[in-house]
Amino acid sequence: MPIDGVRYLTVEELVELHMSVDREIGGRNASPGVVESQFGLVRAVQVPQSTFLGRQAYQAFSDKAAVLYWGLLRDRPFRDGNRRVALVALLVFCELNGASIDGKVLDERKLELMTKKAWSHREDGIPPETMFGEVRNILRLAIRRGRLHRVEDGRRGRCRLCRVARRYSELHRKSTVLSFCGPTAMVRFSALPEKVATT
Repeated sequence: MPIDGVRYLTVEELVELHMSVDREIGGRNASPGVVESQFGLVRAVQVPQSTFLGRQAYQAFSDKAAVLYWGLLRDRPFRDGNRRVALVALLVFCELNGASIDGKVLDERKLELMTKKAWSHREDGIPPETMFGEVRNILRLAIRRGRLHRVEDGRRGRCRLCRVARRYSELHRKSTVLSFCGPTAMVRFSALPEKVATT
């Protein structure tokens, strides 16, 4: 484990997560594990761990989670399923490090809106640094570390994204993974088109 005590996801684990997500909910046009930008994938993994002059570039855990999530949305390293893998990677990264997302701060609808906005920031003319700042500020308020905070109001396990994250986390950590999604979250996320022309 790194000196900062954070359990980071690796390139191999992100590919494995992508394969799990695509197999579970990718549909007929799924491309499990197909990487289109190796650079984007490596960057998404390395930036949360980066240092500058011997200090961590992102010191707060929520900032590390935000930059991982943002990196996958910005760089779109996989052929398809980038939004889904970004969401699952965010959940898994939090769970592997004993953190959770407070649904009172960031519920399904707000997470969906944040993901849509971050995904389409280029087309909407939003500068990347502005969009990342917004994502980081939201996740600073929503991520709770050091104490588990139930936010799934009794509907745990119905969202397919959460089931994938839970199975993956349970393989890598012997503890119960909490869910924040309700039964309709996956219907909305799976309805979002994944194929967007990149420039």
